[in-house]
Amino acid sequence: MARQRQASRPRQGPSLASIAVAAGLSGLAGFLLASATQPRAKPRPDLVSPVKTTARALADGDNIRDRRWVGLSEPSLGQTSLSAGMAQGSTATLRPAPNGASDGQHRPSIAIIIDDLGYSSAITERADALPAAITFSFLAVSNDVAAQVMGARKAGHEVLLHLAMEPVGTANAGPLELKVGQSQAQMASILDSALARVPGAIGLNNHMGSKFTADPTAVATLGHVLETHHLIFVDSRTTTKTVAARVMREDGLPVAERRIFLDDEPETKESVRSALAQAEKLARAQGSIVAIGHPREATLAVLADWSAKVESDGIDLVSVSEHIRRVNGSSKLIAGKAAQTRHY
Repeated sequence: MARQRQASRPRQGPSLASIAVAAGLSGLAGFLLASATQPRAKPRPDLVSPVKTTARALADGDNIRDRRWVGLSEPSLGQTSLSAGMAQGSTATLRPAPNGASDGQHRPSIAIIIDDLGYSSAITERADALPAAITFSFLAVSNDVAAQVMGARKAGHEVLLHLAMEPVGTANAGPLELKVGQSQAQMASILDSALARVPGAIGLNNHMGSKFTADPTAVATLGHVLETHHLIFVDSRTTTKTVAARVMREDGLPVAERRIFLDDEPETKESVRSALAQAEKLARAQGSIVAIGHPREATLAVLADWSAKVESDGIDLVSVSEHIRRVNGSSKLIAGKAAQTRHY
């Protein structure tokens, strides 16, 4: 009887769980078969990452934006493969960097350059009393400029050559001037003559130069000369059309850009304080910036007071070479239109 009851029990079908597993495996197999037999869709250009493996970090001229940007990938600028945005200031390929120091390891910092030094030993001696972190840039003009340079270096200041470059128009940039159309040998000869008057210079920034720094060929030629001399370059940004920093970065040269003029005309103590306040704001937003001032009464007086307290306000006062080290040690690339621009 037990056998009869067991034989008469209805046969059960597969469980719901086994049906689900079988259906899932069947669907997966169908998907894989379809994927293998259909042509692969071409990637949409607007979805392809535009990151390049070149040093193109900044757009040129008026398209430069008053922000810092971080490339989509983040290798160090010191490497041969650099993250960078598209040219012409496109914000579609870049994202803003967070606030803070330029490499994530330092406090916000400001590098200040005092240029147009060299005309007066008395003025240079007064400037020597400023903190050693402030960089001095000398015109190769007076007969005693070398002595002024040595005094500044003894006081601990880094020294740049403030080299005359061709402006737009008929303004006279002075002797030992770099011009559009000069050969590499001509530029090297001018640079050597100027450096002989400014011994120990670690690099140069442009005096005038609105025509020269807007010419890619001239800038690239100068870049080759700087490379052989192992010098840095600071773009004073005397025109919004400058391509100097962009071209030299593409060639792998150490460069910086002026963001603020401390004492653009008219110059008063209040205007210098206002410019320094703006420099602090930019430094906190961007990490590290360069400001340029001149050896004028109001500028030197305000800088003496300001520099005594800026460190306690959470901002490092650094030399221009330290600024470049901080920026080059990071993937956060400084870009930005200058707060003021002098066309000369």
